[in-house]
Amino acid sequence: MPGSPVPHRTPVKGLFNVGDASYPRGFAGSMGAATSAVLVWDDLRTAV
Repeated sequence: MPGSPVPHRTPVKGLFNVGDASYPRGFAGSMGAATSAVLVWDDLRTAV
């Protein structure tokens, strides 16, 4: 549904949503996609 982003974390370990559909509130489009990538990178970096 437009305007309802999905979270970047999933219940499956090691599987993340990244892109213009999984952005944090306040972002959209390419900035939202880039921000979701940064969030996933932070999660991966802290998991190691």
